[in-house]
Amino acid sequence: MTTIADVKDKGLRLAIDCGHCHRMRYLNIGRFADAALVEDLATDLKCTRCLDPGVSVIVIHRDAKTGFWPAERS
Repeated sequence: MTTIADVKDKGLRLAIDCGHCHRMRYLNIGRFADAALVEDLATDLKCTRCLDPGVSVIVIHRDAKTGFWPAERS
């Protein structure tokens, strides 16, 4: 189980990923409590593009080769 504090400590980012329209957008992790579980965040979120509630929250790592964050998908 991964918490928001774990994500912050490791220098990672969170993104919302919609399985319906395939949109991926980064989340502002400052709006979540440090003790919140990443696995539980998706229950309160929905896609802002298609309004589908069936989204997942994923932990994003920088690209090991380039050091860049993956691009968002709209």
